[in-house]
Amino acid sequence: MNPLQLTVESVSCTDVYLRLSLSSIETQRTLALKRNDSTVAMISLSAGDSLFDDEGLLPSKTYTYTLVLNSWSTTAQAITLDTTSHNFTWQTFTFGGDAGSCQLNDVAIINDTLAYAVGAVYLNDSTGQIDPQPYGIAEWNGAAWRLGKIFDNKAHIITPIRGIDILDTSNIWLAAGSIYYWDGHSEQVQLNFSRLILPNPNGTIEKLFGAEWTNLFGVGNAGTIVCYSGNGWQSLQSGTGLSLNDVWGGSNPWIGNDVLLIAASEKYVAGEKKLLALDNHGTLDSIPWPMQDRRINSVWYDEQSHVYTSGGGVFRYNGSGSWIEQPLPLIYTNRIRGNADNDIVAVGDFGIAAHFNGVTWHVYDELQLSNGNYESVAIRGNLVIAVGWNGESGYIAAGKR
Repeated sequence: MNPLQLTVESVSCTDVYLRLSLSSIETQRTLALKRNDSTVAMISLSAGDSLFDDEGLLPSKTYTYTLVLNSWSTTAQAITLDTTSHNFTWQTFTFGGDAGSCQLNDVAIINDTLAYAVGAVYLNDSTGQIDPQPYGIAEWNGAAWRLGKIFDNKAHIITPIRGIDILDTSNIWLAAGSIYYWDGHSEQVQLNFSRLILPNPNGTIEKLFGAEWTNLFGVGNAGTIVCYSGNGWQSLQSGTGLSLNDVWGGSNPWIGNDVLLIAASEKYVAGEKKLLALDNHGTLDSIPWPMQDRRINSVWYDEQSHVYTSGGGVFRYNGSGSWIEQPLPLIYTNRIRGNADNDIVAVGDFGIAAHFNGVTWHVYDELQLSNGNYESVAIRGNLVIAVGWNGESGYIAAGKR
C-alpha cells in the first residue's frame, strides 16, 4: 500500500501550497518533491503530514508535482491563478461638511447595484438650520447614494454607526457601541444587545463578522468580544484590554479550519500588538506577531489565500510565524479586504488606496485625500468601495473594473 499522499491545498498566482502525507511508516524518511521534471525539495517526514509552499511560479501555468520515496510515488496537478486587472474607473462622492463633522466608518457590498456605507453625516434641514440628527446609512443603487436615518425602537437616533455585516438584503447587523438588527427597509432597528453584560464597563462593539445567524461575532474597544450562536449574545474573554479593530473568519491552510482572527492594537497609543485567533472550539490563542513596532488594524483571508494584515504596513503570512511585508508606501492602512489571493485592496490614511493583482501592487494616486482618511473598504466582483472622510465631509470612492 502506497504510504504517500500529495494534495494541492491552495494556489495563488506565484505559489502552490501542497500537503505532503506519509502513513504506515513511523521512522523519519526523506522524501523528494518534484515539479515537472525538476526536484524542488528534499523533505524529512515521519508519519503525519506537512505543508509545503512552492514559491516563485508563473501566473496561469499548469504544474505537475510528484512525491517520491524509494519505489513509491504519487502525483498532483496545480494551475496557478491568473492576475487580475488594476484598471478601475473611479467616482468620488462627498457628503455634508457644512453642518458638522461627518465620517463614514464601514461599508458592505451586496452586488453591483446594492451596497451600504455607515457612519454619521450631518446636513442642514429644510429651513437651512443644522439638523442635530445625523444620517447613519448611505445606500448605493449602482449609480448614486441615498442617505437615511436609523432610529431604535424608542425613537432615539443611532449614531455614529461604526460597523456593518450583511447576511442578506433583509438581515443586516449594525455596530454602534451596541449591536442592532435592521431589516434593510424601515427606519427603526432592533437592539440585540440589551441582555448582554460586558466584562468591561468601557467596552463597546465597533466591528462585526459573520455569514449566518448562528455564527456572528462582534469586537470593539477594551478587548471586547461577543458571539451569537442562535441562543442570544454571549461575551468571550479576550485576555487583553487592547482595542480590537477588525475581525475576520473562515478556514485557511495556514491557520486551520473555522478560525476567527482579530486585529488588536492601539492606533495612536504605544502598546502591545496581537493577532488573536479563536478556533471553533472556543479556544483563544494568537498568531505570533514579531513586529512589535508595527500596529495591526485589519485582517483578511479566504480558504485559498495567504493571511493578510494591514495597519503599520501591509503583511502576508507565510506560516510558522513568517510575515512578509508588502512593497507599499509606509502609510497607515486601516482596512484590507479581497476577493481572492489575486484581487486584494487596502486603504488608509491620507487617502492611500492600493490593489494587489496576485503579483504586483498598484497605488491609486488619484484617490489621495488632502485632509482625510479612508476608514474601510469592500470589494465584490469588479466593484470596490472605500469610505472615510475628507475635511469635515464624509467621503466615498467607488471603483468599477
